[in-house]
Amino acid sequence: MKKRIKDTALSMVIILFFVFTVLFYGPLSLYLPNAEEMWFRIGPVWKTISAVSIAAFIIISVFFLVLPEKAQVFFRKLLFGGALGAYVQGNLLAVNYGVMDGSKVDWSAYKTYAVINTLIWVACILLPFVISWFVRKKKGMITRILVIASLFLTAIQLPAMAMQLMTYHPNTNASLKISKEGMYEMSQDENIVILMLDTMDEQYYQSFIELNPEYTDALTGFVHYENTLTSGARTIIAVPSMFTGQPFRKEETYSAYLNDVWSKPNSFSRLHDAGYTVKIYSDTVLFSTDTAEYVENFSDDGGQIGSYKTFAKKLYKLDLSKFAPHVLKKRFWFSTSEFNKAKKETDEYVVDDLATVQAFRKEGISINDKLKKNLLFLHMHGAHAKFTMGRDGRKGTDLTRMDQITGCMGFVAEVLQNMKDLGIYDSSTIIILADHGHLNVAEWPFFLVKEAGSTEPYKTSKAPVSLFDLNVYLSKLAGVTIDDDEYGVDFTQLPEDAERERHVFVNQTGNSHVFITEYMTRSYAGDLENLVAIDEFRDDVNVEEYELGTYLSFTTDATANCYCVEGFGMNTGFRTRMYGPYARYDIPIKDLPSDGSLNVHFDLYTKYALPFTLKANGVDLDDSVSMNGEKKKQIDFEVPVSVFKDTNVLSLEFYFPSIPENEMEIDNIEDRTSSLSLTGIMIDKK
Repeated sequence: MKKRIKDTALSMVIILFFVFTVLFYGPLSLYLPNAEEMWFRIGPVWKTISAVSIAAFIIISVFFLVLPEKAQVFFRKLLFGGALGAYVQGNLLAVNYGVMDGSKVDWSAYKTYAVINTLIWVACILLPFVISWFVRKKKGMITRILVIASLFLTAIQLPAMAMQLMTYHPNTNASLKISKEGMYEMSQDENIVILMLDTMDEQYYQSFIELNPEYTDALTGFVHYENTLTSGARTIIAVPSMFTGQPFRKEETYSAYLNDVWSKPNSFSRLHDAGYTVKIYSDTVLFSTDTAEYVENFSDDGGQIGSYKTFAKKLYKLDLSKFAPHVLKKRFWFSTSEFNKAKKETDEYVVDDLATVQAFRKEGISINDKLKKNLLFLHMHGAHAKFTMGRDGRKGTDLTRMDQITGCMGFVAEVLQNMKDLGIYDSSTIIILADHGHLNVAEWPFFLVKEAGSTEPYKTSKAPVSLFDLNVYLSKLAGVTIDDDEYGVDFTQLPEDAERERHVFVNQTGNSHVFITEYMTRSYAGDLENLVAIDEFRDDVNVEEYELGTYLSFTTDATANCYCVEGFGMNTGFRTRMYGPYARYDIPIKDLPSDGSLNVHFDLYTKYALPFTLKANGVDLDDSVSMNGEKKKQIDFEVPVSVFKDTNVLSLEFYFPSIPENEMEIDNIEDRTSSLSLTGIMIDKK
């Protein structure tokens, strides 16, 4: 029995070579360099390959343990030969069959390669048997050779795996998920409800009240703070700053800023620590994955696996598409979209006012007895273009801004009435606000607050409030007193005649060239003349010649942004968006080839674009470049070098025919229709 165990131990080294090469590192080696294209992060991969590899190692080891000695020697050779064939196939015989996007492969074009590939596999499988014949007179020699070779071939794969792990970059754009489950569940005891209507300028609110004076009857207990200054404009600056108290000064990239401020104590983390169930329904680009630790409906696992059985099948189908012999690859040819079959179907939140109102009218607010303290933050488009919601809260056409405002305010009234009907209105703290205004530099948002227990009639206050104060106020509700905040105070303690210095940070980016202006005022929020620019935080834009083959990013390092010329909006730190019917991107090419074509590759953020046509230096490109509205991860096209003529600048012009041309007359570019979101670009010689 001891000899049987010893023989099996030797076999285990060969089993390890097979398991590590094919079942463990194989799938990992395919995932790691492509992680940024996947919706799942490394956790599910680790779980799957570890479980499968351990199970396979145990099963094969038991199989060898029960084999007679001669049979065990035979299967050692066979297993090593198969593992060697897979190693050679995956590392030395790789062939580019095309992108794994479901495209068909012309397998008949590989007849010669198929013969050669099969012969190599036969040679790999027979090699241990051939060597065994030559060393047959030396007892145990073949086993020692196979063991040493297995250890060596396993060991030389470790540095490559370590390097891939060190350079692993997950798809952070897709990592944070916002579930709508339990969206309108509230506590019978304590609730904080924050309803944010994007872009709702104070002047728009005043106009709405003038047209609908009876609306204030629904606002029992509310104070309208008409002299409110935003903390930042627009949304990407406003939301993080008013809930963390920290402005974005471009001392770091936007995503690094988010990671910094959301990882430190803030309004939401303090309320979570105070026992509140925090639920946020907003845009994921405003938060870092750290928020998933204290926000109930956030997850940062890059998408959840619904079926690990299906996920394992797809992962190893992908694995075999690399390691299987050519004659079997047709059976395992893979489209990465197949992973979607393993994805857990969750009802994720996107900022969509029509869908939000429809869901509320269908479900209404429900009381969850398990919620003792509850915070709900709901982000709506509000007064933001484009206008899709009518006064009745339903989809409409040819709508005005006031139509949409009326629809949103009608929804707010429905929420308040529902809370009254359930008996939770009086005991709740309710905040209705805009993250920023719209007119001028978007500095003047509307801001309404009803504190818990307040039952007085609706009133207006001229106290000089800043949305930086919101972090101080919400922290107070969490039991944390902040006396030394740089910009915020407890606004509820401000007298109407208080004199105060207030600051607002405005992102005045154009065409993705980001700069932020810091304004200060000691006057009324609506007094634009006394809103003075005191500092500016700007990117140093240096337009250098582009070296072919270099990947440029519109994301955290923003190396692609300086070439944006027209039709581009803010750079969020995660992407750059095109707006309106026309956009232009100019990039000077270093060492421009004298003939042939250039391959141009754009990576997309939303995987969706409106139909467009494209010109390169004024020359129409092939119609196949048009997205035609379908979902894609990237755009690829060719540009003939002949279009350059007397310049080395490649001028790419995007035309979106479904967007009215008169949108180009809209001064604020982000009030135009969003057409395309980009994360990166690379150009190379064909």
